[in-house]
Amino acid sequence: MTQTRTSDSVEKPTFCRLCEAYCGIVATVKDGKVIAIRPDKDNPHSLGHVCVKGMAVGDLTNDPDRLLTPMKRIGGPGEFVPVSWDEAMSDIAARLKVILDRDGGDALALYHGNPVGFATDFVVAVKPFLKALGAHKRYHAGSQDHHAHLAANYYAYGDAERSSFPDLVNCDFLLMLGTNPLVSNGSLVFAPRMRHDLDAIAARGRVVVVDPRRSETARRYEHLPVEPAGDLWLLLGMMRTLIEEQLVDSRFIGQMTEGWDDLRTGALSVSMEEAAARSGIAVETIQSLARDFAKTERAAIYGRLGICRGPHGSLTAFLILALNIVAGKFGKKGGRVRRQNIWRNLQRKLAECGPRLGVDVIPNCAVGDSHGGIPCRLKV
Repeated sequence: MTQTRTSDSVEKPTFCRLCEAYCGIVATVKDGKVIAIRPDKDNPHSLGHVCVKGMAVGDLTNDPDRLLTPMKRIGGPGEFVPVSWDEAMSDIAARLKVILDRDGGDALALYHGNPVGFATDFVVAVKPFLKALGAHKRYHAGSQDHHAHLAANYYAYGDAERSSFPDLVNCDFLLMLGTNPLVSNGSLVFAPRMRHDLDAIAARGRVVVVDPRRSETARRYEHLPVEPAGDLWLLLGMMRTLIEEQLVDSRFIGQMTEGWDDLRTGALSVSMEEAAARSGIAVETIQSLARDFAKTERAAIYGRLGICRGPHGSLTAFLILALNIVAGKFGKKGGRVRRQNIWRNLQRKLAECGPRLGVDVIPNCAVGDSHGGIPCRLKV
């Protein structure tokens, strides 16, 4: 839609930044105040989808309890007085300096939530800010639910924040573990219309949901029951199958990875019978799943919060990355792609919205490059 104006209000197309879906919304503004929010059906990325959180951003902005000035504690719990920004910043800086001078940067940690985590200015500034203070401890919403994935990124890519994502738009075979996106709408993917993406994949190929229970997502697609915390053994069995049946991408492994011999030896140390017993999935089913995954050109494996809650969360998350890599799905259309690939697709869609958003192009600093790309030599 284009920006429209009535006699006393204006409708402004914008987007929600509460999560990585970046859904398009339209804000009705009157006298400088947001008075209504609705989905933007003309946004080419979200196509009118927005969740209840996005619809409530106006209420958050206008909440009478929202703090508009710093508050300084003057006594016990709940005893605060408003102070100026200059006074607050000077006071905080002075106290931080005492701590840093006495104990160094290791005494300082930073925690942030989702809304600022998806704000361009914060993403660009947070690392230089911590570096200037000699600090490195940073915690966020992910610290509570997906550190196993961050640990896997570190071991696979050399940096916890160097991520890869399933290319849902082009995928023909998607294997999902530990996730129920029809309820959660997914995460660690840039997909505001997750159900529509999954339906499209299922229509042209397969969506296999590995889950101990028949979740809402499992009921809609192809459900593969697994023993609780058995995902690891399924993945190990799949890895062994790829190795034994020579379904790995040997050229890519040889040129672009390190540590393959160690991973290969470790995977072969687990028999198919043990993988089946511990996962609760028959040997033939594991092998068939591995073959179908490897032989489908546009295929990806995707895992989320559920795998992080078991006793082998980090190893399971790592094996998801490793299987995508050794099967030749990494960096490929419809496979497991880098953050930049996802953002380029999103940029092309959002470029259509540029005139409506009042910008000529989407700024480069918003495409996630500040988090780094994937190094030339992956560690698998």
